[in-house]
Parts: sequence; C-alpha cells; structure tokens
Amino acid sequence: MKYLSLIFIVFLYACQGTTAQSPSKDMQEDKEFQDLLNKVSATQQATAQMQKSAEEKQSKIVEKTVTKIVDLKTEVNELKKELNSINTDTNRKFKLLPISDN
Repeated sequence: MKYLSLIFIVFLYACQGTTAQSPSKDMQEDKEFQDLLNKVSATQQATAQMQKSAEEKQSKIVEKTVTKIVDLKTEVNELKKELNSINTDTNRKFKLLPISDN
C-alpha cells in the first residue's frame, strides 16, 4: 500500500507540469465560423421583427390615407350638390373641374 500511494503521489507530481493540447487551427476556424453563423441568425431574427413592425406601420398609414381620401370624396360630392342646388342665376348645373397639377 505504501508503494501504491508513493507511485500515486509521484504520478500526481509529474502531471502538474503537463498542459492541455492547444486547439488546432481548424478548430479555431470552425468556432469562428459557428460564431459568425450565430450572428447571422441573430441579425435575421432582428430583421424579421423590424420588417413586421414596418408592415404594421405601413398598414396603419394606408388605412389613414384611404379614410382621408373617402372623406374628401364625400366632401367634394356634398359641395357639388350644394353648388348645383344654387343655380338661381342660371339654369345650368355647376360643373366642378379637377385641379391641374401645374
């Protein structure tokens, strides 16, 4: 038993100077590649969230615009009716022409 414990102590003492094997270049490149893939995945998730947010905002803007256009068309029609009802000076109906872009 003494010899066994002596051999074990010598073995432990000899193992103190050993170091782990340094990682190979291929392993480092693989780790860097995996890190890069993880970053790409995170970027894709962030992009998807931003796209969803942008689509929601765009939908709200489109809804507001359509509502405004409908309101303006209704207002124009009401104005046309009002102008047509005031034709006491002439017997012609009032014609409302579109405004040109120039």
